[in-house]
Amino acid sequence: MFVVKVKPEIIQHCQSQLEHYNFGQRSVANGNHEQQLTGIIGQCVVMEMFGQGYIDGSTGCDNGTDIDVMGYSVDVKTMGRTTDVRMNYVNNFIALQLKFSTQLFIFCSYHKIKKELTVCGWIPKVEFLEKASFFPKGSIRTRFDGSTFQTFADLYEIRNDLLNDVNSPESLKAQINNWCIAQNREKSKTIRPNKTSLETPNPSSEAPTKKIHQLNRENQLITEWVRYHSNRTQEDNLFKDLHSYNIAPKPSIQESRRQNDSKKDIWKIIFNGFQGSCFLVPVSFVIGGVIGGTPGIIIGIIIGLIIGFWLPNREK
Repeated sequence: MFVVKVKPEIIQHCQSQLEHYNFGQRSVANGNHEQQLTGIIGQCVVMEMFGQGYIDGSTGCDNGTDIDVMGYSVDVKTMGRTTDVRMNYVNNFIALQLKFSTQLFIFCSYHKIKKELTVCGWIPKVEFLEKASFFPKGSIRTRFDGSTFQTFADLYEIRNDLLNDVNSPESLKAQINNWCIAQNREKSKTIRPNKTSLETPNPSSEAPTKKIHQLNRENQLITEWVRYHSNRTQEDNLFKDLHSYNIAPKPSIQESRRQNDSKKDIWKIIFNGFQGSCFLVPVSFVIGGVIGGTPGIIIGIIIGLIIGFWLPNREK
């Protein structure tokens, strides 16, 4: 992590932007005036580090792209605090924003009293989903000072020590630039023809293609999850696909539904077996008594119970 002093002109610019433009254009979780100011202050500080000026509210919603680095979308997430940041502090992320095609997150913390911005670190979106903890709307969360709050939307949390650490603006830019270069190198391998592939297939050349397809599929699944999570049938299918990529939140609701369905199936089997046994046990009792006396009766009852339960449930 590293700390920079926020310039007075940045604060004045952000206050002016809020007075003239609406920065709360999401359906939920837009934040109040102070939270929006904190967010765009953090964005402007990082934009200046990358030589991209200050935020311009006249362009409308940015769709999750605060800065652009080599064609890759970067979203700057800033939380407001009145204390210095520690490594075990968490950064919050509203799950609704997963629908944006952002590829990188930079997490920051703005000290509202000292007017300082701490850049906590950065992380690719796919890696974020693997490391962050998910909490559904209405969850009770406990802050570091012991106070609690209830989440007003589906929420992700990630600790500072799980981010890619940086110690200066130069370190931040260098790491992100290197990541973008590595991504472009992987893409170029899929575009450039491999001479050996004309003779024999090269398995290693297929890996980057598969990786890019997987990333595209993950973004598609995330978008579908946000858009359709209220529909149970679609939710069931999405859970299966999301878990195949290890990017879905823990399906506590999903598991409880399956447990309820299993309980219903058990009672149905018992009920069907009871109906079948009511007919077969008396028949087996009579036949067993005629053929073998008391041992025949016992054997007949057992056979009647087995067949009585098996016949109605044989398709289960």
